[in-house]
Amino acid sequence: MEPNKPNYKTADEFREDVSRLGLNIPVSDDISVLLEPYKIGSFTLPNRIVFNPVEFHTATQGGMPTERSFEKYRQLSAGGFGTLWLEATAISNSCKSSETQFVMSDENLEAFKELVRNINDASKQSATGKKPYNVLQLTHSGRYTEKNGVHTPIVAFNAPILDMPGVENHIITDEELEVMEDEFVRLTYLSQLAGFDAVEFKACHGYLWCELLQAHTREGKYGGSYENRTRFMRNVLTKIKNDKRITVDMTVRINMFDAIAHPYGWCNDAKNHRLYDLTEMHAVMDELEALNVRAVNATMGNGYYEPMVNSPLTFGKYRPSDERLICFSNTVNACRELQQKHPRMPIVLSALSMDTPVAFNIAAGCINEGVARLAGFARLSVKYPDFPNKIYKKS
Repeated sequence: MEPNKPNYKTADEFREDVSRLGLNIPVSDDISVLLEPYKIGSFTLPNRIVFNPVEFHTATQGGMPTERSFEKYRQLSAGGFGTLWLEATAISNSCKSSETQFVMSDENLEAFKELVRNINDASKQSATGKKPYNVLQLTHSGRYTEKNGVHTPIVAFNAPILDMPGVENHIITDEELEVMEDEFVRLTYLSQLAGFDAVEFKACHGYLWCELLQAHTREGKYGGSYENRTRFMRNVLTKIKNDKRITVDMTVRINMFDAIAHPYGWCNDAKNHRLYDLTEMHAVMDELEALNVRAVNATMGNGYYEPMVNSPLTFGKYRPSDERLICFSNTVNACRELQQKHPRMPIVLSALSMDTPVAFNIAAGCINEGVARLAGFARLSVKYPDFPNKIYKKS
């Protein structure tokens, strides 16, 4: 058998390569578990299939959703997803990663209300007939911030292996971070007014929340020790928990590890940054549980630094190879360790779009064997926004 085939046509083909490489990636012939309802907080998800956040770049220059935005999410909602994890939404126009990124603001509130209404109305056409769990991802783009198409990085620290050549970084100050904590709280409440069921804080893929977790070399109260590197996250979540106005659920999309060499990485083995060490990740999970976070969307890597780690593509310049299975196996194993040690916290497993059409067999196997509670699909969802409905029809 060729190890470099672009896609596996059957679950047995996938099993053969997994076995050949000595990996532990569960696969199930019965995928009915994906259609089971699942409860998060007071909300019962219609099924365990999650649309993982993908930026469609359909907003106005001011970050307002447009008719194109409505249509994208109408398709997904009508397609039968139990959860719509909406795309990265900046907390201001000054920290967007592109001119067409969503921005949550007072000025855009009515448009976001309309977006939620469109999503909920479209769900009546789905196989479930039930509204999805709508999660808005709030973010600060950090070192990937752009203004007028020009990179204007806002970073937690300088890092030779991450800095863009010839581009000057602005190292965000402790005082700016203190102000930003309250802004995330304010925009969480605004997201609640828009009608979202949950907000999510983007602590992955090298964006600002993630970079603060990596800030070993930063001085001051937001860098150095574990206590300091997690301070921003802890402060925001604590303030939201204590705000009597806010009832919307909190979730976090977080890197389990990022495969960036020390001292610029998070949860990597000290001797081999391609391997993980989840000691600090377990500590974060304990804190998230204590702060009433309802779910964790688990991912890994930094697509701007080493794409194969978190996005093992089967096309383009990143050629399919055994490495993609090894990378995915690391993700599965890390997720399994976290889910089994923190059974009360629902975890969404990512990177499942890697191998179609056996992605559903992999997702079902991982849920059945306790790797995660929910299955997140990104690229596959964009290409086939109605695939959950098709699973219902075949079941």
